[in-house]
Parts: sequence; structure tokens; C-alpha cells
Amino acid sequence: MQYENPVQRGFFPDPSVIRFGTDYYMVNSSFQYFPCIPVSHSKDMVHWEIISHAIENPDYLDLCDINDSHGIWASDISYYNGRFYIFATLRLNGDANAPVTPLNHPPFRRQLVVSADSPYGPWSRPCFIDVDDIDPSHFVDETVLSDGTKSVKHYMLIAPGVRAVELSDDLTKAVGEPKLVWKGTGLRCPEGPHIWKHTLNNGDTWYYAILAEGGTGYGHRMSVARSKTLFGHYEESPYNPVMTQPDSEALLQRCGHGKPVQALDGSWWMYYLCARPVRDENGNAYTVLGRETALDPIEFTSDGWFTVNKGRGPGVKQFLPDDSGIVSVQNCTDKKNEQDGSKKNQADNSENVQTGKNNNPYNLKNFQFVRNPDKSHFTFCASPFYYTIVLQQGKLFEKAAKNTLLMRETSHHMEVSVHLDFIPVTKGDEAGLTSYYSTTTYVSLSIRLDEKNCRVLVLAKNSGEGETIILQSKPIKNGTVVLKMQKEKLLRKFSACYADNPKEVLFSAALETPFLSDEGNKQERKRHTGTLSGMYANTTESASSTKAVFSKFEMTEMLD
Repeated sequence: MQYENPVQRGFFPDPSVIRFGTDYYMVNSSFQYFPCIPVSHSKDMVHWEIISHAIENPDYLDLCDINDSHGIWASDISYYNGRFYIFATLRLNGDANAPVTPLNHPPFRRQLVVSADSPYGPWSRPCFIDVDDIDPSHFVDETVLSDGTKSVKHYMLIAPGVRAVELSDDLTKAVGEPKLVWKGTGLRCPEGPHIWKHTLNNGDTWYYAILAEGGTGYGHRMSVARSKTLFGHYEESPYNPVMTQPDSEALLQRCGHGKPVQALDGSWWMYYLCARPVRDENGNAYTVLGRETALDPIEFTSDGWFTVNKGRGPGVKQFLPDDSGIVSVQNCTDKKNEQDGSKKNQADNSENVQTGKNNNPYNLKNFQFVRNPDKSHFTFCASPFYYTIVLQQGKLFEKAAKNTLLMRETSHHMEVSVHLDFIPVTKGDEAGLTSYYSTTTYVSLSIRLDEKNCRVLVLAKNSGEGETIILQSKPIKNGTVVLKMQKEKLLRKFSACYADNPKEVLFSAALETPFLSDEGNKQERKRHTGTLSGMYANTTESASSTKAVFSKFEMTEMLD
């Protein structure tokens, strides 16, 4: 089966994948978004569907005051003895690189772990392990002793470099201090540590230490070393980096931070993060979609090392072997996509997210709230789609904004539309469609009141210097309005019409949006997510009973 990278498109960074029987499960970082840590399922390693989130109960983790691109970092999924585990870093707001003050002090990072009998959940309440570093992963070291008994030790691997923290048998407590396994090759930001204990065909067993290095931007890479014992001397691979992008003009960039998984046929594969930046007329690159997940084969060399994609860098097109035992799940929807070049991610799909194997109302599948939602101020239904928000105080440029509901953008060529019923009452009321990266960078098309208290459409942007109004329409009558955004790389066109008269264009404007990207605001050191689009409603009033009703949300992807 041929496939194209990335296999998880859009904001799906820092992949960790395991196989359980004939099923594959992936987790990714989610940062300030809620629910936290998407858990995705695949039957063929290529087509993925979100089935749950590791933290779906807003009472389990409060992200309301978390800064942009903080929150949940670098999650890892594992399975042991009948239970699934997810480890992740909770990145708090402090700056570990700044002087310690009463307002800036450790811990800057905490590790959390949740577990479940099934990847569909329910997942346990998080337990916290106070090791102040990043990127935890779970490693189980099983050794058969001379008397035939088995020694089992659980470790949490943690950056910088590969360091091992021994854990209690229930994996909820550290029972020792971090101990260095391998420091890395000497490049900056040695992170994303994994240990792969693997026995070669000749019977040799090696501990392969895997690290992401060079920072998660351009020049990112994956490096490897090996040892005969966990805490022994590690020899660096002569094939390092086993994954990087040497061609600055290639489609896939920023490749690294990966974890191996074994397919049904016994072959090994590497999931790793990548990005598909778009370029402006001056050649400047912008990662609009965020970091994504790619897949390439692992090959072993005659001297017992491994490479990824034969050391050629990321593969744009790849093949899964026909005899791998993997069952293709391509269906009629995929065949239609091949015919008309489009892919729709409709909110009013055939499966209500509140039914089936996961009954948690916060399991919104492809939707994400910006920080914790206020469950008393919204109503959500997936099929047919409607989303009602009772306005609360807090604008898009504030962390206090509640119940902003977004979906990951997955293509550089796409269209988003939604129907909106909304009559603002005060001049501070607004509701509409937004393309959103962070509190400092977004675009919105909303219904508001003008100075004469007439209902108008307003296009606003925040490119890092505060929100400014770009264009305001003439007064519009009451009734349902269709808001639409069409994206062609960095250009976004916003328009609106009445639902009962789609030919009457009420509003149309286009703007370049390079600021909606990882590189989009040079004043911010941490921009790790990606652009999402969706719905919001808020007010400047301290209390409001005004409602905004959204329906028929649709995201249409024109395949890249």
C-alpha cells in the first residue's frame, strides 16, 4: 500500500505509537488545548482516528492560566501487564532560563501519568511525579536472571539527554534520582528520549538510546547510541543522524523526535515529527499547520545499527509491504477524495461523539477547546452539529476567553464554513469564525454592534501587536449568517452571506497571514502548536445571558 507523509496531518507533534495486537495507538502533545493528549487509533499505520483523550474531565487538570504553547508536552504511550499508560510533561508558566524570583521559581515542569484498561478510556485521574524536566517516556527493562526468574524494572526516561528515573511498581512515584544513560552527541536540546531494547537476528541484544537533537526547528534531527547494558558505555551510531532533512527546499522539514514500532510482519518503523512549511514570495518559511507526524521504515545494517529510510531523510511517498499483514482501511470516502481532490471533515458526521465506546461529553474527537471549557456555558451536539455558547467575559487575546472551539487545519488549501445565529446586545458582544494560533496571533470574522447599535460584520486580526479591525460591513439584518474562510497557503479570504440567500454577499476580504505560524511572532520564544479554525463568542461584560448558536460547521480540505 502506498502512502504519503505526513500520516497525521496538522497539529500532531511529538508522536508516540504502540501496537497492541492488530491495532495501533498514537498520542501527541496538546499544549494549552483541552481535552488533553489525543489518543488515535489505526488499523493500517497510516489512517488515524481520534478515539479518546487522556484527560477529558476539566476537573482533572486546570489549564485556565497556562500560557500559549505551555501545558502538555511530549506525551508517551505504553502498555504493560493489561494496562495502558500515558506519560507527559505539564509545562508550567515559569521560565527556567530566567533568574529565580518569588514569581518565577521551580518547579517549572511536572510529569504526569494516567492509565486505563482500554485506549478508549476512561483514563484515570493524573498522578504527578515531580521531576523538573521534560519529555518523559516509559521503559520496562525485563531481564531473566541466572535462576530463571524474571527481574522487571520500570523507568521514566527524561531529558536532557537520556536519563532514567526508577519508578514504583504502580508507575506513580519516583523511587530514585535521575541517572544518566546517554547525554547525546553534544548538540543543543537533547530531548524526546526513548530506549529501544532489541535482539538482532544473530542473538545480540542491544539497548538503543534514541534522542531528538538540535531543537525542534529547522535542523532538527534524531540521533542514536547503543550499549550492552542500560547504564553501560554508549557508543554513538556512525549513521547519525538517523533522521534529519538535509535539503532546506524539500517539502518535509524539521524532522526528528521519533519512536519505533513493530508491524505485524515483524518489520520496524519509525514515527517522527515533521513540518510542511509554506513560503512567501521572499522565500521565508512559515509552519502554518504546526508539526505533524510522519512514518518511515527502519532498516538494520550488517554491523547491528539501524537507519531510517536508509538514511535518505524523510520520505514523501512510501510503501507498506503487501505481506505485512496490515489490513488497509481505505474506504469509499478515500476513493471519492481521489476523484474530486477534496476531503471534508464535517462536524455533523454519522457518529455522535457522545455515543459508542467513549461516552464522555468532553471527548469532542477532532475539536479542541482553548484551555478548559466552562461546562455551564455551552451546549454541544455532534450529529446534527450545533454548538451554543453563552457569552462570557474574555476576548480572544486573553487567556480568560472561554469555550473557543476549534479544529486542526490539515491542509494549505482548504475551506471552513459555519452558520451563526447571533444578536449582540452590548457593544462588547461578539461571535464568529476564527483562524487561531494563539492569544497574540489570530484572525476573526464576527458579528458585533456598531456605534449606532446596528448589527455588522467585522474582520479583525492580531499579528502580535494587539487586535486591530481591518474592515467593517454595512449594517445587516437579523437572521442566520454563513461565515466562510478560504485558505490558499498564506492567503485567507473571509466572506459572509445570509443562509436563506447565499448569492447575496454581505462581506468579502482577503489578507496574508504569515503570523498564523510557528514563525509568526518573533517576540514569542515558544510557538509549538499550529493553526486551528473554529467558533468563538465572548463579551466585555462581567455577566451575560446572550447566546450564540452555531450550526453546520464544515471543514473542507483540498488535498495538498
